[in-house]
This record gives sequence, C-alpha cells and structure tokens, in this order.
Amino acid sequence: MPLLKKSTLATPHERFVAKMIDLGILIIPTLILYYTYGIQKEMPEPMMWVGAVMASFFTAFMMIIFLQWILIGEYGQSLGKIVMRIRIVDEKTKKTGTLVQNLFIRTWLPAIMWENLVFLACDVLPVFRKERRCLHDYLAKTIVVKA
Repeated sequence: MPLLKKSTLATPHERFVAKMIDLGILIIPTLILYYTYGIQKEMPEPMMWVGAVMASFFTAFMMIIFLQWILIGEYGQSLGKIVMRIRIVDEKTKKTGTLVQNLFIRTWLPAIMWENLVFLACDVLPVFRKERRCLHDYLAKTIVVKA
C-alpha cells in the first residue's frame, strides 16, 4: 500500500476537537447526576436517592468508557474521532492498529500518566510538527488519518 500523503493526516485541530468531544461525552453522566441530585433534595429518603443516583452515574460512566475502548480497540476510532472522520492506523500498514497499539499504548498509557504535566506536554506538543504525531503515536507506531 502506498504511503499516505501529508494531506491525509488528521490536523491538530481535528484531533483536538475529537478529544474535546470524547471528554464532553464523559461529562454527560456528571450532568445527569447534578440534575438528579437537584431534584432529589425535595424528595423523602434522600440517602436512598443518592445511592440510586450514584449507581446510575457509575453505570453510565463505565458504559461510555467501555464503548470508547471497544471502538478504539476494534476500529481505531473513538466517538469523537467518528464525528471528526479521523481514525488511528498503523504507521507502516496503514490499517487499523492492533489492540495493543490503540488501546494499551495510545489510550491507557497516557491516561495513567495524565497527572504528570511534563509527560502531558511532551505527549501533546509533537503533534504540531510536520509528522503530526503525539508521543503516544510514536510509542504505538501509529498515525491519525482522515477516515
């Protein structure tokens, strides 16, 4: 398969918007929790409602996380990447990356290191170079292309 031209790489803007969509989707259970908690203040037996709301929040949050992991692992796309029409591919084969590449190295490793601001800066800043790859792309040997 021929090498991709530069124009087929996803732009930093597309990647950023896709990430913001993914983060926005994770906020939905929080908004549901907040809204439900506001309603339950006036209802009797608040502890029962708080428990039910927390269980619903956790379930919705985990369902979104697992859905994202399945999409990334299987198709190389999160919900944000689907909306932005971009996807993760292996840098050599140009096919959807493996589960190890897409999920473990690209998704879980940066998530584990999220609190380390030095890693976060080193991870994201290379996306503005000509190759448009973050540190996790280099580690996983992947690129993000227009779907």
